[in-house]
Amino acid sequence: MGVSNHKMPKTRVRRRRRRRRQQGGLFPLAALIPALIAGGKAVALGAAGGAASYGAKKGLEAAFRKKRR
Repeated sequence: MGVSNHKMPKTRVRRRRRRRRQQGGLFPLAALIPALIAGGKAVALGAAGGAASYGAKKGLEAAFRKKRR
């Protein structure tokens, strides 16, 4: 085996850097809490509005039934 004068081009080895992703812990849960609170408020307000509407409707129906008799 002889030594050749031809030089191979130097190539950089590219290594893929993996981004660190947090696997659980407290921080992801802390990010979800405001969304859960907002969702809970929307559900509660929708239920309260629906109950108030239903109660008002039944009350008006009862009032008009009494007046007609």
